[in-house]
Amino acid sequence: MNGKNSQKKQKYKCKICGYCFIRRQRSNDSIHTKKIFESWVSEGYSCRQLWIQKLKNKKDILKNIQEHLDQNEIFQVDLVFENVKYVMIDGVWITKDICLIIYYEYVQKKVLRFWFYDGERYEYIRDDLQVLRDSLKYEIFVFTVDGGKTMKKAIEEIYPQAKIQRCLTHIHRQIQNYISLNPKHPCGKELQTITRFEHLILKENFIYFFKKWEEKWEEYLKEKNIHWNYIHRKLRQARSHIRNALLYMFHFLDDTNMKRSSNDIESYNAVLWDHIYMHRGLKKERLISFVSLWIYNRNLK
Repeated sequence: MNGKNSQKKQKYKCKICGYCFIRRQRSNDSIHTKKIFESWVSEGYSCRQLWIQKLKNKKDILKNIQEHLDQNEIFQVDLVFENVKYVMIDGVWITKDICLIIYYEYVQKKVLRFWFYDGERYEYIRDDLQVLRDSLKYEIFVFTVDGGKTMKKAIEEIYPQAKIQRCLTHIHRQIQNYISLNPKHPCGKELQTITRFEHLILKENFIYFFKKWEEKWEEYLKEKNIHWNYIHRKLRQARSHIRNALLYMFHFLDDTNMKRSSNDIESYNAVLWDHIYMHRGLKKERLISFVSLWIYNRNLK
């Protein structure tokens, strides 16, 4: 017999694992490799897991992934969403010198914009907000942030009519850092009781008891040592932190859709970090490509 079925097929043996396979050229190879890359980016599969599924040879999988990442493209969000009103802003350090700033619409659960910087600087956030306002025409009513001064300044300049809601979880944690979990003096113990998270959502009660606490311990907080330095600096810092945040703590009571904390974007960043950890060891350029592709693909779902 001289037909195609009678021809002997060349077999290959992997030197690493000993697996025998037949190399074939498939007509849908480009579609197949794209599917493999998307599985690696979005679903968190490793090269070994993709190879175990016998989707392709292990070396070909690694080569395909590297070729995609080496394009060095940042796949910015190119979809314009409707009814964008509630936005969270947060920065996450993906390396020691690369800060990813994300603008997240937490009602629709979509990323409006993201970019890679060297920190949460005022000019970076201002320029991003200008893109959201002027290019994408978003009329944002509410920003929920963790309390950075640079974010507050940029928002007030670009979106002066928007409300700024401070994350109550961050306020609670910061007060704990100042006064510790087990303060010894009655002044710290009383402040700890007032700033429990369940009390932070009761506007009138919180303001009333905080003002009473200030009046009661005013002289105590003014005490100085022989060098004329304040003795109770941590308690004073906690008081200043609450004073500065007080105007931005209770906007969520006026709108049921408004969140009182930035937990939504924190959860989003946690999932992103899990995927970064799965593919740890990437070079900076490939890491930036991977993160941008992960956000882009997740935004399309």
